[in-house]
Amino acid sequence: MFIVQSILEGGIIRWGSSYKSNLHPLVITQKSIIKAALGKCRRYSSDALFDEFRVLDIRQLFVRTVLTYLHRHTGQMFDNVTHNYGTRSATTLGIQTPRIVRTFSITNIYYTAYVIYRNIPNHLRDFNGSIATYKIRVKHWLHEIGRDGCEQILISEYR
Repeated sequence: MFIVQSILEGGIIRWGSSYKSNLHPLVITQKSIIKAALGKCRRYSSDALFDEFRVLDIRQLFVRTVLTYLHRHTGQMFDNVTHNYGTRSATTLGIQTPRIVRTFSITNIYYTAYVIYRNIPNHLRDFNGSIATYKIRVKHWLHEIGRDGCEQILISEYR
């Protein structure tokens, strides 16, 4: 199964923020492979499948990859707020909101990374420590919030 996961993660930072309709065939393929690996029938519940196998789905893999990327490139992804006005973004995060110019900008990795960073708990915004420890914390957190919680992380308040 780890081979399949590594194939799914190939380039996920670029295509992982695509619309759900574009990712749907990959989600179906991932579920089919897990069911075959566990010897389950085609009609076996997907929720039970991910709980039983303790593997991350495509969207969770994307969030984990983005957070790992942010950890490795701390300070390079976002622009700091450079004004003295008390805006929401300046007071809560200290970084500028990426500007959306067109609809396709919503799936841009820079904007999606901002949305993810904004929606994660404070203890995951601390990028101090080793990357291995951070990956473990993110994986545990993603299992804790589940697949539906991960979808909520990817929703912008501006949509």
